[in-house]
Amino acid sequence: MSFIAPSPESKPESPRGNLKTQEESAYNERSWLKRARTTSRKINFGWWVQSYNIPLTCSAILIATTVLSARYYEKLPSHAVSILIIIAILSLCGVACWFFIRKKFEKPEESLVRLEDKLKLKNTLSAAKAGITPWPNAQPDSNTNLDWHLPRTLLPSFLSLSVIVCSFFVPIGSYANNKITPPAPDSLSGIENMLEQLKDDDIIQEDYIEEIEEQIEEIKQQDPTEWFSHSSLEAIDNLTDNHDAAAKDIKENLQSAERALQSLQKHGDKLSATDKENLLNQFAKAVENLDTGNMKPNKELLDQLKKIDPKQLNQLTPEQLNQLRENMRDMANKLKQQQKDSGDKNEDSENDDENGDGDGDGDKESEG
Repeated sequence: MSFIAPSPESKPESPRGNLKTQEESAYNERSWLKRARTTSRKINFGWWVQSYNIPLTCSAILIATTVLSARYYEKLPSHAVSILIIIAILSLCGVACWFFIRKKFEKPEESLVRLEDKLKLKNTLSAAKAGITPWPNAQPDSNTNLDWHLPRTLLPSFLSLSVIVCSFFVPIGSYANNKITPPAPDSLSGIENMLEQLKDDDIIQEDYIEEIEEQIEEIKQQDPTEWFSHSSLEAIDNLTDNHDAAAKDIKENLQSAERALQSLQKHGDKLSATDKENLLNQFAKAVENLDTGNMKPNKELLDQLKKIDPKQLNQLTPEQLNQLRENMRDMANKLKQQQKDSGDKNEDSENDDENGDGDGDGDKESEG
């Protein structure tokens, strides 16, 4: 009887050995598939960055131009709102690029083939994925040469974002500062100059000046390009005409009151009752007009005139009367000169000249 020993090849494996082999195979499978997914994400991200750089650059130029224009015209919202809008725009561009480029994305199965080629595994991974051969040992430290070219990849993105950031801080003028405001119409400037002269001379009350200044300010609040429109020029002409008429009224009333005082002072005893009554009425009417007109003489002079009783002029000394009349003539002459400077051609020069000659003689006689 012969005994044949079993060959080593036919020796059955132990259960522990089978379990260890299965664990190693599962570990290798997980490692290779995980590496394939990582490679796939890396490659797909590179595809997305490359496709996003061009829209990002174009968007950055448009955003920077918009920001600079908004800053120039002073229409830029707050920085927080602006940043949120920019982030939303760039995010929409990124999502649009992802939808457009995703058809080119590499799947993990394709990355597995790439790993075979880079690591020279000769279809071992594809065969293992198909279940034909066992998974080869994992090579976590092996180099696949899939590295980022950071300058070429990130430089366009960095420059694009830098352009956007610089658009918020680069010095730039403003439309309001650089805008050439047309000069105001000459007639409007003329009224302003007359009011300034009236202020300096202190010959009329402030209420009238403030009222006219408010009307001028309303006109100046309009868009300067509208200053020369028909409606604006008409409003300015009306304002000028009303001012000239008020100045003419107060001048004529001052002259009328002064002439009445002069005649009463010099010839009161020689006048008939009728002539004297007419002069008294002339003086009273002139003072009433001065008190009720739009443009009133300064309060000091008006109060003096209202307190005078023309019937009792002897209560005042000749010097007091002469000083009062001189103040009235001086105020009337300043208004007359202002009207001449503003181009008023409707002045009754004959009466003014005659009054000026009579005043001078009367003063000399009184003083004598």
